[in-house]
Amino acid sequence: MRGINSTTELSDIERNPSDYGMPTLTEFERNPEKWLGRKDELFGQIETGSHLFRKSNLVRRHKYEIFGYRTTKLEEVERICLNNGYHLDDLALSPEIIPLGGGQCDFLVRLVLKQGRLKHDL
Repeated sequence: MRGINSTTELSDIERNPSDYGMPTLTEFERNPEKWLGRKDELFGQIETGSHLFRKSNLVRRHKYEIFGYRTTKLEEVERICLNNGYHLDDLALSPEIIPLGGGQCDFLVRLVLKQGRLKHDL
């Protein structure tokens, strides 16, 4: 398996994703839960994304934003969500890559409300 580094192009990954520890489209369609986790496991999806690039030098850090608050800890995301009267399954992911130069970037994962979600009584 090849590692992702600053010279890796998206076309390289698209050509042979299994070389980079990622599924082909067919493999993903056959068993998406293997790669994403169950749909109700939002944090599982976030963790999977961070683990894919953790060993590379491309991603400097992961940040999370929820309801206007930014943090680097998933535990804070959960606390903020619950304190605002929502459950984690009310949220959808909106990832953003922030280029830093020198072949590095930060990941900003925005957690936004799915449309039509209302506050829960706690």
